[in-house]
This record gives sequence, C-alpha cells and structure tokens, in this order.
Amino acid sequence: MVHNLIKSKIIIVDATHTKSHYNHKKLQEVLQERSKALRKTIYQYSEDMKTTFLKKPQKDNLEAELTYTQELMAAVEKHETLLTLPAISQKFNYLKESVEDDLEHLEVSVKEEARVGHKTSETSFYGYKNHIGITDERIITACVVISGEQSDGKYLPSLYQNTKEAGVDIETIIGDAAYSGKGNIQLAYNEKIHLVSKLNPSVSKGHRKEEEQFEYNKDAGLFVCLEGHMAVRKARTGKKNQKKNRVITHYFDIETCKVCPSKEGCYIDGAQSKTYSITIKSGKYLFWKRF
Repeated sequence: MVHNLIKSKIIIVDATHTKSHYNHKKLQEVLQERSKALRKTIYQYSEDMKTTFLKKPQKDNLEAELTYTQELMAAVEKHETLLTLPAISQKFNYLKESVEDDLEHLEVSVKEEARVGHKTSETSFYGYKNHIGITDERIITACVVISGEQSDGKYLPSLYQNTKEAGVDIETIIGDAAYSGKGNIQLAYNEKIHLVSKLNPSVSKGHRKEEEQFEYNKDAGLFVCLEGHMAVRKARTGKKNQKKNRVITHYFDIETCKVCPSKEGCYIDGAQSKTYSITIKSGKYLFWKRF
C-alpha cells in the first residue's frame, strides 16, 4: 500500500488444490495390513493357530473388515500366553489401536490434517485447499489453507476480513458459484459491497434442511457431508411446469454411512439408503435470487 501498487477495488477469490506429500489409506486397508501382520507373527510361534482363526471376510467392505478384526482380536485374547510375547503383543496393540482410535477417522493417513477432496464427481485428490484473494494487479491479499474435503464458499468472510485488515479497499468480490451461498450474499449486503458470482444451487434451486450438515461442491455438482463424504449420485423427481415443487435427491454410499463416526442423528441403523434433498421452487425466486 505504501507504493500505491493496488489501484483497483476488486478482489477475485478462488481455491487451488495441493496434493499431500504423504500417502493416503482407507481404514479398511489399514485393518487388513495390521491384521495380516498380527497373524503372520503368531504363526511364527504357533502354526496351530491357523485352524483357530476365522476365515477372512467374504464381503469387500469396511463393516465386514471391522467385524473380522474384532473377532480376530477376541480369538487372540483367549490365548494369554501368546500375548506375553513382545512381538505378538506389539502387533496386537497396534491393531487394537487402529480399531479404537482410527475408527473416528474413516480415512487414515500418516498426516492427519490432509483429507480427501473432490475436483469433480469422478476425480478426488488427497491434500489441501488454498483459498486466495487476489487483486486485478495479481497481488495476493489473503490466503487461507484448509484440509481438502472442505467446501470453498465458507472461507470468503475470512478472505474478505484479512484483505480489509491489509488495508485494501474493496467494492467488488468476484468468485465462482461456490461463493454465492446465502451467508456470503448476506455478508455482501451488510458490508455494502458487490458480490459477482453465479448463484449456488442451494440458493437458486430452493431451500434445504440440515443446512449446516451438508455443503455443495460446485466442482462435482454434488453435496458433501461434514465428514467429507460425497454423494455418489443424484436424481430429480417431479415434472416440469407443475405447481408442485420438484426435488433433487442426493444419494450417499450406505456402507460408508454404517460405520461413520458422525452417524448418530444422521444415519438410522438398518436403513437401506441415506439421502439428502433440496427443493426446487416452483414460484418466483426469493430475495436471494433477485440479488
């Protein structure tokens, strides 16, 4: 600001993807590797245990792997003499730790802050998102780094506030559809600035329930839950040009929901599906659409 390099009062906001240097593994893979290591170590001391352990799970999903792992640990605990051997007890405790601790994070890595995000509905990445505010002069005024699974739009207030604190005058903010949620529109209205952004479907297509629990990923065109799990497909019901509201329903992977650490209040045990719907308004748009 001292050298008067910034003359425009326009800030462009966007997010870039950064891949993590570390490897990413799903919990199912971690359980398989650690249970295999435990069995292999036990067989070195007692081959007879091969007839004691249950067969490996036939179903290839996390729930089946968790059940098998718990049954494996229960079988080992019945043979206390084995657990007195340091090599076995170490592998056993390592596996037990993965069930008790890593279950809280459906996807495990050696670096906790990195998470799986989505560039499109078919393409994911493991790492971080860098939210950036930049002027017409290509000068970065603010940057917020977050884990990869989080949506873009909710960080506009931070970019705006950090840019203001840097002494930059702002009259207009330009961003894609990720930044046009109701909260950001309200911020622009309160601050008396212009927000140039294609309307987010959560605004232009109607109201939705549990607004704080699901966020729209504009790159994939699907909703994502708080745990970072994206809907696997979506379907539209109702007919066009009817007085009744139409609904877009997003469907989530039921196997993931069954073992999700945040399933309480979200997924009902025994349910055959987990969906999230938004209603498309049949009448005139509300204030947000007029904005």
